[in-house]
Amino acid sequence: MKDETTKAYAELPGELLAELLANVDPIAAKASSLLSIDDNKIHTAAKAMRKDGLIQSIGTKAAAPQSVIAVDGGSVFEKLTAADLLIAIAVGVEGAPINGGGWSGKNQYHAWSGVLSHEEYNTRLLQGIMHLMEMIVLGESDYAVMIMDGSHLTPIIKINSLLSANEEGAGQEYADELRKFLQTKFDKVIPDIPDIFENVFTDKRIVGIAKYNSSKDFIEGVLQATNDIMLDDKAFFSIALEENEYTVPQSFGRSEAEREKRWNDIHIHCKLDIPEREELNTEFARILKTISTKDGNSSSLYYLYFKPVGELAYRIEIKKELAEDENMLKTVLYNIKRQIAFPFMIEPVPQFIADTMAKHVGTATHSIKEAIRYSDEFHIDKKYLHLFSSYRS
Repeated sequence: MKDETTKAYAELPGELLAELLANVDPIAAKASSLLSIDDNKIHTAAKAMRKDGLIQSIGTKAAAPQSVIAVDGGSVFEKLTAADLLIAIAVGVEGAPINGGGWSGKNQYHAWSGVLSHEEYNTRLLQGIMHLMEMIVLGESDYAVMIMDGSHLTPIIKINSLLSANEEGAGQEYADELRKFLQTKFDKVIPDIPDIFENVFTDKRIVGIAKYNSSKDFIEGVLQATNDIMLDDKAFFSIALEENEYTVPQSFGRSEAEREKRWNDIHIHCKLDIPEREELNTEFARILKTISTKDGNSSSLYYLYFKPVGELAYRIEIKKELAEDENMLKTVLYNIKRQIAFPFMIEPVPQFIADTMAKHVGTATHSIKEAIRYSDEFHIDKKYLHLFSSYRS
């Protein structure tokens, strides 16, 4: 006898899609409330900011063209049946050339791959190595404007994660792989990591452009408009700014919430069981002291919002030296604008191309696995080859 509770087998995936679509109206209502925008309030605030000198313009007169690059990285974490395959790349791309010729720097790109035993902390090694390679490409290049993809906060988080992986049990193999990477690729040792980091965080030519950012530091810390404006800074200035306008640079952590959430307690603590641990911690404490907002300190990192063309404002992170040089800042912003091909682009062309190239790292996975299989150094009995395949069907 058929159980009365038994239902007909679902028509998948159609029924799942229908259930998701049935929830569209409440989602639309929530989206409408989040995106409810009072233009008058925003434009009134913008008018007041112009009057107070908080909004400036680069003007319409072309500044001197400068050389521009962008650097981005990509990674793949391939879980094989019996091991983890890790692949990371970092690549630099020139913007519209002004001189022509080759790459002005030591290396335009770096790539790394490795195979490690299954461990959760392998993702820390992969992401840390990718960000180290990005910083090395930036630090060894010589251009007037060098765009780092994303916020300055991300490398801090990733390098801290890289060096504190013993929280997840990282041991000798992990540290040895990190040493091998630095020595083989760059003739460097683990104590050189703070130098790599400091180069990027002090060079005024290196700016960060984050496509996504949820900060309300300007609205809450500068405008003191905690309850009046529901948008985040980037969305707000996409409406408030006119073409060629930018906000006067502000040091990180203008609002109490931003200081407590991000910048009072930034740290990189090495917890690996390595002889250089204390040396690393001392160096990173020294470097990050100028960036931290702890004890009322003013950060050496600044941010601004800039609308080069179209409808979108860019969040650009810069160093104090550039923030305090108005003429040079306007020249840099003009040259970033010069790299934007279409009004709807959310990033300059070289940043877009670098990002696109970095994402192609995934296409190399199959080729690398096949090359490993045919290597003279690959000595695995054929009956165990399935252990080198992906754990997914």
